[in-house]
Amino acid sequence: MSRPARETEFIESAIASTGRLTDGLERSLAAVRPLVPISPAGVARMSPAEADAVDLLLKRFETAFEAGRRLFRAALLVWDEPQDGLTFIDLLNRAEKIGVLQSANLWRDIGRTRNSVVHEYAMNPDDAAVAINAAHAHAGAALELLRQALAAIAQRYPAEPSS
Repeated sequence: MSRPARETEFIESAIASTGRLTDGLERSLAAVRPLVPISPAGVARMSPAEADAVDLLLKRFETAFEAGRRLFRAALLVWDEPQDGLTFIDLLNRAEKIGVLQSANLWRDIGRTRNSVVHEYAMNPDDAAVAINAAHAHAGAALELLRQALAAIAQRYPAEPSS
């Protein structure tokens, strides 16, 4: 059965953008790894280059979470799963059920960390240290889950050459 062009474009775009994002997230994790765990005093002592690396990691972490939502929706299309009326929690549970997402609970935890990082990072060194450490830990988990999801989708949806 042929898939509508709009679905194919969405699936392929989600796969490609998530692939690029995971590569960038991995580089950001490596750049920040020497800084964590970081203390409030460490936050205050960060060089401009270190602060830039942390900022980029936090932005990529935030983007990874959003890319995951899109990738999981694309996966449901690949598996021909209905999506009408799905809440975000339903989406995660269904993605876990079909084997694309290894842990819906962990992805929800990643989402909670993402939400707190967005609000806490720029507040003060104490909040920033907590946010940076949590984001670094969950960015690694997000990277692993996204790569596993991409591999699962690739097993079912191999890239077909364009005509």
